[in-house]
Amino acid sequence: MRQWQVQIPRIKTLTISINLSGKHISQPDIFPFLEKTLRQTGLDPACLKIELTESSIIENNHNSTMVFEKLKAMGVQIQIDDFGVGYSSLSYLSKYPIDALKIDQSFVNQMDKNGNQLKIIQAIVNLTHRLGVDVIAEGIETNDQLDQLKNLDCKFGQGYLIYKPLSKEEIKRLLSEVVTSNLYITTPAEVPTPAQPSAS
Repeated sequence: MRQWQVQIPRIKTLTISINLSGKHISQPDIFPFLEKTLRQTGLDPACLKIELTESSIIENNHNSTMVFEKLKAMGVQIQIDDFGVGYSSLSYLSKYPIDALKIDQSFVNQMDKNGNQLKIIQAIVNLTHRLGVDVIAEGIETNDQLDQLKNLDCKFGQGYLIYKPLSKEEIKRLLSEVVTSNLYITTPAEVPTPAQPSAS
């Protein structure tokens, strides 16, 4: 990410998301490792998004507050991944300093077949907006799903409809094309649904 930012100056605020499992955050050297990596690469901490699943929070329930405090002290962003499955709890939104919540793809996959799934997504979007937390829909695969999410005012999404996984070289080429065409850029894993598809 830092190399791309240097090579393409106009994307200097582009961010990258990294998943940390329960085993990762239970390791005592994980935070010094993250801090060292940020120093060595020169990446602005604000350009790093750490994704935690609800299950990883539960696994480390005894020290989850400490985990969030340390991540926030580092200046990185925190996202809850796969929200809505497993140990879902809206209390996370008020208990922890979360920057974004990612709605699990199982809800998106069924939203055009199950009215209740659509209502749940609407409720999550409304609540997160009121709390000042970004919401990202995962697993967008059809134009109908994209249109419904736009109508629900879900501003960010990811999925095969937007882009499939790309190699490092393909991403660099895509970023260069996006900058040239003046499209709006977000993170490699998130694209604002109201805009034209950009980096994924």
